Amino acid sequence: MRLEFIAAKTASSVVKRGARRWLALVGVCALWGAAARSATADTPAPSATSTVPASDLPLPAQLIEQLSSSEATQRSQALVAVEAVRADAAATLPGFDDALFSAARVAQDDAADPARALALYQRIVDEYPNGRLANAAARHAAQLQALVGADPTSARFARTLAQLRASIDTRPYAEIVSGVEPLLDAAWIGAPEAALWLGEFERRVGELAAAQRHLERVVRQWPQSHAAPVAIRELAAVALDRRQWRVALQWAAKIDATDPADAALRAGIETLAQRGLRFALWYDRAWAIALLVAVALSAAFGFSIWRSANRRQAWRPPLEFWFLLPVCGLLYGISRTANIAIAPAVLLIAGFGLVAAWLVGGTLQARSVAKQRLGWFAVLLAGTAALGVIAVLYIALMRQGLLFDMLETLRFGPEL
Repeated sequence: MRLEFIAAKTASSVVKRGARRWLALVGVCALWGAAARSATADTPAPSATSTVPASDLPLPAQLIEQLSSSEATQRSQALVAVEAVRADAAATLPGFDDALFSAARVAQDDAADPARALALYQRIVDEYPNGRLANAAARHAAQLQALVGADPTSARFARTLAQLRASIDTRPYAEIVSGVEPLLDAAWIGAPEAALWLGEFERRVGELAAAQRHLERVVRQWPQSHAAPVAIRELAAVALDRRQWRVALQWAAKIDATDPADAALRAGIETLAQRGLRFALWYDRAWAIALLVAVALSAAFGFSIWRSANRRQAWRPPLEFWFLLPVCGLLYGISRTANIAIAPAVLLIAGFGLVAAWLVGGTLQARSVAKQRLGWFAVLLAGTAALGVIAVLYIALMRQGLLFDMLETLRFGPEL
């Protein structure tokens, strides 16, 4: 790569001297590059500790461009090139601290090698103590030092964790969990961070019970670590996701409110949890109302059948039932194909509606055959059935968590 760069720079400097000389020079450089590659084909690639003069390296701006390339090969080659520059040679390259910082980010995020990234951040702190990136590099170095530690075993654990974090899009969930869990039992300084990251990852993929278990372990086993306050905030959020309102209030009370951002977060969690408690109270009431309505409609239907002259015919579903049956079946089929999340709610509401239509229609039909007055009794029966349907609607929306989604949609609009 360095040979092609020198050839390009030389050619650009003499291009104005004539096309013939330019072509000759390019040909010589091409032959020189081919000869150099063939001569070094059997030699190993330079290691991270190799050093080369600054005059043989691309400019820092070009290194930074290669480090931000979309091709992993170019990023890896540029990372090796940055590491190969000695401190005395780097001092002659303006802006090389930017290249070191970009290379450290590649080592940390792309190569998943925290120990390698730590060395690059430390170079910025040591070689550019007054530079604009010194403070940021020192913060990153401190975080990585906490993970890597002085023990080589800790560095190996940190590298394993970084590799697992970098592969969450390519590895299955079970493989990620089985790879991280041994790190939680190991005696190394990064165990709290590993448990915290695992809990956050499990929350993102919807494994809320597992996330709650690992986050609680952070608070219980490492209460003095800097990961514990973050775990407390995550536990409050997980409790909200699981609709454990009282648990959410308990974790919210443990959030340190001295920081304005944490105070706002705590107030928001408490507001949502209090609202959830009110909804949960009405959820219990809705179940009671639905059961009472079912008992009342069944009693009225049974009494009408008992007084009917033709009990066999009175058991037959009324016209209202047969009218609603295909409509409910169509709605359920659409819900299963359009959005499977709402299908259970639609099935519950449709099922209760069909049963209510059967009981109400059968009762009124039996009383009509017996030539009994309907009047206010029919209105009362229909109102009771409507109340039951509303209660079941509320139950269905709460069971699937759809009520909160509807409220958020009404408040903030649909997601695009």
